Amino acid sequence: MSASNVSKCRHTLLQKEKLALGSPVASRPSTAANTRHSSYNDKEWKQKALQDLMCRFGDGQEAMTHGERTNRNLYRYLVNASPPNLDESKGDIDARFCTTHEDCKKALTETKNLIIAKDQQSYKWPLGKPPIQQFLAQWRDGPDLEVCVQIPSRSIDETSYEKLTIGELTQRFLADKASDDPVNALDIRSRSPNIYPRMLEPDSCRFLHLIIDASLSIKSAQRDAASTGEARQHKNLFEGSLVGQRGSNTDVHLDANGFATWITPQDGEFGFIWLTRLTADDMEGWIKDRSYDKDKVRYVVAKPGQTIFIPPGTPHGVVRLEDTLSITGHFLKWSDIDSWLRIMDLQREHPRITNEDMTKDSMLRLLEPALNIIQGRIERDDVEEMGGQDEAREIEEKAKVLILKIQKSKKGGKKRKRKT
Repeated sequence: MSASNVSKCRHTLLQKEKLALGSPVASRPSTAANTRHSSYNDKEWKQKALQDLMCRFGDGQEAMTHGERTNRNLYRYLVNASPPNLDESKGDIDARFCTTHEDCKKALTETKNLIIAKDQQSYKWPLGKPPIQQFLAQWRDGPDLEVCVQIPSRSIDETSYEKLTIGELTQRFLADKASDDPVNALDIRSRSPNIYPRMLEPDSCRFLHLIIDASLSIKSAQRDAASTGEARQHKNLFEGSLVGQRGSNTDVHLDANGFATWITPQDGEFGFIWLTRLTADDMEGWIKDRSYDKDKVRYVVAKPGQTIFIPPGTPHGVVRLEDTLSITGHFLKWSDIDSWLRIMDLQREHPRITNEDMTKDSMLRLLEPALNIIQGRIERDDVEEMGGQDEAREIEEKAKVLILKIQKSKKGGKKRKRKT
């Protein structure tokens, strides 16, 4: 399909959506929370998403772009994807939906599946302008600040991103028409307060916080023990912002460093695709063949007011049929340490499955303080959150083995920009 035909195809889809909704897609009525919701259900969304992805297929030189490869890969996953099983009476569940605080606490404790929870964020956007516009306005005092954005039209022989200023990014989102080359900014700091999910507040979910604190404290509990730059770099692990235009899709990948991830949509809806309940053989199959399916692909339409909690080692991707803003971050539960170490080892052996380059030094900066924390808990017999002394000592040994592997093969590397 030529570039002109691709543009016509997308234009036709937009016109159909406008007629179906009775108003332009970009200006649908806001809810009380001042966020936009689609009027179609998940199955209708899937059909629209498949059409939109096909419209973004190119040919010739276009087939050699990051966007072309991403959209074709996502199409292969989505065409066979099904909604998650939520009913235990029908077999193994793929996800847990929870609405109350007690439901969420129970889900977090009992399941290693994906969790979708309601009302996890304290901060509410003021009524008036859409949250995307309010978010970009938070940076209006620094219009010349640069951010890295992914550009679909860039060749696969180049990096997938380039730099734009905040001012240029804002103009992209304020434009009246949908872009044929939509941008996706994935590493913007968050300036909104009180955005951390409520259900991650218990100590059982703060193992990553302890690792980062230990790596910064330098044997001091003072707030200024680490440099401002180091503190900011690590803070961005816990919360950041993702803002993407319609069609700026994210290929299926694993989040770097084996972390668990949370995503809270703020404006617009997106399709979240993931591979569920992967066995060790499944993971090996997916690593060897990134189109691996085996009836393991699921999808949901993520909406503002929900937070998705993604366990360590969950391959996932995103399809955007409208402009979206999300807040995101990483975490680790004490009960996930064994999984975390296993995924880190897989990512060490197969670096292309992650959304960032993981250098040996960056891995050791996480693993070495983690080992110290684990050993301290063992010495104090404070091991309940790891399952007991025997389980804790097994985890300790696995951490030692992984650290030794990395130290033996230690080399440098440059960081790639996030995909999600």
